[in-house]
Amino acid sequence: MSLRTLIYPVWSYYDNLIRLDTETTFNQHNSNLTFSVIPQSLIEVLLPEVSRILDNEPTVLHIVGDVVVVAEIHGHILDLFRIINKFGNPEKQKYLFLGDFVDRGDFSTEVAILLFVMKFLWPDNIFILRGNHEFAQECQRGQFASELRSMYGNKGVEASFLHAFAFLPLCAVINGSFFCVHGGIGPNIKDIATMNEIRRPFYEINQSLSNELILSEPSKNIMGFKKSRQKHVYSYGYKAIKDFMDKEGLKLIIRANEGIDNGIEYALNDTVISICSCSTFCGNIRNHELSKSTVLLLKENKTFEPHTFAPIPYFKRSMAVHMSKHVAMLSPGKTIDLSMEIPIYNSPMTPFNKTITRRLPILIPKEKINDHELYLNTNRRHSVNRKTSDSRARQIRKEVLRAEELTGMRKLSSRYSVNKRSRSVWK
Repeated sequence: MSLRTLIYPVWSYYDNLIRLDTETTFNQHNSNLTFSVIPQSLIEVLLPEVSRILDNEPTVLHIVGDVVVVAEIHGHILDLFRIINKFGNPEKQKYLFLGDFVDRGDFSTEVAILLFVMKFLWPDNIFILRGNHEFAQECQRGQFASELRSMYGNKGVEASFLHAFAFLPLCAVINGSFFCVHGGIGPNIKDIATMNEIRRPFYEINQSLSNELILSEPSKNIMGFKKSRQKHVYSYGYKAIKDFMDKEGLKLIIRANEGIDNGIEYALNDTVISICSCSTFCGNIRNHELSKSTVLLLKENKTFEPHTFAPIPYFKRSMAVHMSKHVAMLSPGKTIDLSMEIPIYNSPMTPFNKTITRRLPILIPKEKINDHELYLNTNRRHSVNRKTSDSRARQIRKEVLRAEELTGMRKLSSRYSVNKRSRSVWK
């Protein structure tokens, strides 16, 4: 079975959510948002393939056609849903993301998985740039890392994502006229050829050229460049940006890297447009009436159209339901879907002194799989218990019992207690 066959159902699942009316279906008074937790085994197969695709792309992308430019999403997945809903399936529509798609918002994991699934399925239509939050220095202390550790109980998935982030391109030229970047330019950015000298992968945000592209900001108070207190970070003025644009034959700079009340802001005599694509800047802007989100549609005829969306009230992770849908990976060519829908009870806000019910519809004929094969390949139970010395024995015992139930074609409906010490979940 091909990897595409395994990954496409993940897209289909998200596509069903994207097709819903975001503004009325999901709101603070009607919490209907439910996610399936993608198994770690599937993520760790997907990310190396996406890294390979990214590694084959240049540091400066050159894209032709009608392209929807999306600025920072910051884990605000409802904004991402309605953007794709409006402009169409990435199978036919090109999208460019300007980085900072994780952290701050409460659904960074789901946003990152969705972007990488789309990149894998449609590599010629989905393009993702790197922002400062796609570096370990930022995301390891932010919401993204916290979500991953809570959902998967280890740092393996986090490390896999950070490795994939290291391959992300840094900027893009669309239709030969629009220069898209997370931050801007600096005095060491002489031309586009200079940008292509940046070698990837790289893991730390301390290089001169990459920092200038990712962190620099426009300033109306200067004409050239002015160094910031932060290392390798500059402000740039009208003359600096105009000289760069004239040299490369560009007509507009499109950037992200800041929250904007109205979703869009023009600067430096309209040579620079800053956009923000997450409503309320993930709850950080109090005036919800002004905190809109904006994307740009860059057309092949070298014109552009801003599309601004009304703000969506900030949707917290605690208001959604996360279910774990397990996929057992067997020997090559054989995959079974165990279709287990299990509430995740590892949120810090969730009490662990309750009894929960697990129901498991059985889909596997006994003659097609034996206990040993199922046991070896089924996703392992994960325990975050740090004290028990016989946890491994209990783990093996539960998996063997589970395999026996599955291969016996019996529906399993077991009740078990999760106490405050063990904090155990099925992954």
